[in-house]
Amino acid sequence: MKNKSKLWDRNFTIITIGTIISAIGSIGLNFALSIVVYNNTSSIMLTGVYNAVIIIPQVLFPVLVAPYIDRISRKKIIVFLDYLLGAIYTIFGMYLVSADFNYYLFIVVGFIASTIGVIYSLAYNALFPDLIPDGFAQKGYSVSVLIYPIIAASFTPIAAIVYESVGIEILFIIEGILLLICASVELLIKYEEGTRKNEKYNLQEYFADIKEGVLYLKKEKGILYIYLYMAVTIFASQGVSLLLVPFFQSHMVYNTTHYSLLLSAETIGRTVGGALHYMIKIPIEKRYEIASKVYIIYDVLDGILMFVAFPIMIIMRFVEGFLGVNSANIRESSVQSYIQKEKRARVNSFFQLLVFGGMFLANLVAGVLGEIFSLPIAGAVFGCCGVVGALMLICKNKTEISKIYNRDI
Repeated sequence: MKNKSKLWDRNFTIITIGTIISAIGSIGLNFALSIVVYNNTSSIMLTGVYNAVIIIPQVLFPVLVAPYIDRISRKKIIVFLDYLLGAIYTIFGMYLVSADFNYYLFIVVGFIASTIGVIYSLAYNALFPDLIPDGFAQKGYSVSVLIYPIIAASFTPIAAIVYESVGIEILFIIEGILLLICASVELLIKYEEGTRKNEKYNLQEYFADIKEGVLYLKKEKGILYIYLYMAVTIFASQGVSLLLVPFFQSHMVYNTTHYSLLLSAETIGRTVGGALHYMIKIPIEKRYEIASKVYIIYDVLDGILMFVAFPIMIIMRFVEGFLGVNSANIRESSVQSYIQKEKRARVNSFFQLLVFGGMFLANLVAGVLGEIFSLPIAGAVFGCCGVVGALMLICKNKTEISKIYNRDI
């Protein structure tokens, strides 16, 4: 039974520690991966194709595997997958010590890691709400969304130095070892997942579960509109993020260090915003109003980012991080507490399908736009898409969405 008197009970503390350990390595590795392909190919198109290919599992697999995740132990899934990915990264990092960059090999390893990641994410997101003590949803998610910003602000500049001085292979090895440690920590979670369906699972039941997830979204229009908007804004954000790599790598003045500082500014903003969200509970009646305005501001700032001087970029990215983490907390705590826990994995799988579908498309579109237009103009196109999405999906459907956001959780 959950401890109702405090947030930091045994299970919440353990899952948080495990997430921190994993994040330390993944922040550095993901930062380097965003650069290494472009540096070795000098092609926005090939970089976009690489990013698009490794997103394919995240587009295709969520709906396919979610029904199984709702029927088996999610704790066992995340522990096993952390061990597996940790071993893969460690071995691949050791291989890279004596091998040259191979574009196709990076695609294969990225595809495998992405497949593991999408299954892990579904299991983690379905389990995490149940590890938050009753009555602490907002604070619990505030802690969750603080982890990556704090670590990113601290370790991204370090990762930039390690990447430029040693190479990406050491980052693979570090992340591999940290994932093995993370899995060992997660073994200590003590949680009974209730009555799970462990009986033989046939194809008919499988498609019935998928259908149930679809029908749920058709019934809950507010959830559907939120998910559709997230697909649009992720499309816009991912497009700008991809364009930022060649923007800094090919600039006459800016370089990798500037890029890492920009990312750190955003994560510092997320840290400050998350800390504020942890200490101050947003009034119930203001949650939708705040989130909807933040969505528009965020997309506008993204669209004009590459038109301004670097100091202004830093300020804008900080603001984006500050605002973004608060809207993310409102969305996650509201949506996940609204969906019945026995349906979370199936419904969340459609969310991942839409989001990663948006990311997949963004990488291809960014690759094309980056070759045709100047990078700032291409970024502005993505920003406009995000603003239109917010107006059409969030602002236009206030009634359906506010009943989800404006609740006492």
